[in-house]
Amino acid sequence: MSLLRDVFNTIKNEQILDPVNASATQTSAEVDLAGCEGVMLSVNFGESGDTLSGALKWDCKLTECDSSGGLFTDVAADDVIGNTTNQFGLVDAAADDDAVYSLGYKGNLRYVKAVATMTGVHTNGTPISMSAIKNVASQPPGNAVNP
Repeated sequence: MSLLRDVFNTIKNEQILDPVNASATQTSAEVDLAGCEGVMLSVNFGESGDTLSGALKWDCKLTECDSSGGLFTDVAADDVIGNTTNQFGLVDAAADDDAVYSLGYKGNLRYVKAVATMTGVHTNGTPISMSAIKNVASQPPGNAVNP
């Protein structure tokens, strides 16, 4: 008997921000958590075309809301898995870009978003995309949730 679990049928990976060379704040599409047992949001950074510093940086966080299209607010630190604050990516040096930053959400609101906030004037931009990985383990076996 194999000890490996069927990950393909128990998670769903969604792209929530198409790849873009960003020079402004980026906000993901909302992630609907209906029927979901857990979620992890990731911000994927490529190599920045600008020289990053404390004055020229990206800060990432999670926001939440109880209704689709409603007013999203910052997630409380107690509802975040993987960090002691809501923030999950401070990209302010060359060593910090070209990386993936992820946080889990354990709050009880239905919708979440990831936000990458730009500070300073980014002339050349930074490649960014975002994704959400949902745990849908309650789906019946053999009912593939991935396209």
